[in-house]
Amino acid sequence: MPKKKLLLIDMVLVILILVFTLVSNITSFSLIDSDNKDAQKLGISLPKRNIPAKDITFENLDGEMVKLSDYKGKVILLNIWASWCPPCRMEMPSMEGLYKELGQDGFEIIALSIEHNIKREKLIEYADKGGYTFTIGIDRFNESVNDYYKGSTPISYVIGKDFSIKGRLVGTTDWNSKSAVSFISDLIKHGNNNEG
Repeated sequence: MPKKKLLLIDMVLVILILVFTLVSNITSFSLIDSDNKDAQKLGISLPKRNIPAKDITFENLDGEMVKLSDYKGKVILLNIWASWCPPCRMEMPSMEGLYKELGQDGFEIIALSIEHNIKREKLIEYADKGGYTFTIGIDRFNESVNDYYKGSTPISYVIGKDFSIKGRLVGTTDWNSKSAVSFISDLIKHGNNNEG
């Protein structure tokens, strides 16, 4: 096949994937149906229906392979990010602030890098320099790309103790704000915050 036809086919496939992703994201999450003020202030979209979290395996900074489901029973903030993404790096200090406030209360942050070939030492250095004490992982098998990544970074998912998705945020927010602390605290205490 000529190169132009292959390029056209590739472009059409990319457009179809983007349209499918957009439509599936719009139908699964909504702020319109929620009167949860904290979610609205944070820009978090709440699921319209129960969406079980997908289990993924990642490498932590100790070099161990860990499953997301190992954290079941805790509220999890799963943040999909990349070291080359300035907004991702900018929101990390507020994530650390939230973790310092709630990390001992049945809450875990997992910042999962989509850079499957990144050297672990680079992320260890980054975490040490920033003073980040929450879990930082590497998606070595591109599982997050298949199940959580939606074409931009950062994207964050709040996963409840029951291992279902309670909210999604595309972009950044101040995770150490009163609204974020309230949103996460409510999930830790009551397990569901979709009612407001």
